[in-house]
Amino acid sequence: MDLVTIHTTIFMFQYHHNLLPKAFDNLFLCISPKQNYNTRLASKSTYYIDPVRTNYGKFNLHFSCPSVWNNLIEKLKKWQFCVYLGKQ
Repeated sequence: MDLVTIHTTIFMFQYHHNLLPKAFDNLFLCISPKQNYNTRLASKSTYYIDPVRTNYGKFNLHFSCPSVWNNLIEKLKKWQFCVYLGKQ
C-alpha cells in the first residue's frame, strides 16, 4: 500500500462512520438493499463507483475513494483502530 491509498482508506473509514464534517455527508452513494433481502454488495458496505472514460477521471475522488474502499476486506472496514489514526 502506498501513502495515498492509506490516506484514502482513512478518509473513507471516517466517511463511512460519519466522522467527517457535514459538508461531506452526500459525497458518495452507498449500495443499500432495495429489496427485503440482503444482496452480496449491500452486505459488504460498498459504494457506487462513478463510470470514468479518462485517466484523469480515475484520480478523481468520486472514483478513487470508493474503489479503494470496495477492495478492502471486511475486517478492515470495521476495524476501530482507524478512528484513532484519523484523529491524530
